[in-house]
Amino acid sequence: MPETGKFGVIGNAALASHKGYYKGRLFSRINELKPGDTFTVKMKDDEIYDYKVFEKKIVEPTEVSVLDQPKD
Repeated sequence: MPETGKFGVIGNAALASHKGYYKGRLFSRINELKPGDTFTVKMKDDEIYDYKVFEKKIVEPTEVSVLDQPKD
């Protein structure tokens, strides 16, 4: 979601996809992530970003405040 934070910088970056979209694997187990887990995002330009889960929060589709960026 390009209107959210950029990967590799401080902020909230959001990914969107259909569960199981890519050969049944992309996001198919995202519900199993828990604080302390790590995952890697590889972009089309071969940039690789490693992330660690600090918090898991399930929100309603109308609860868009989770996309807000941190204030300076």
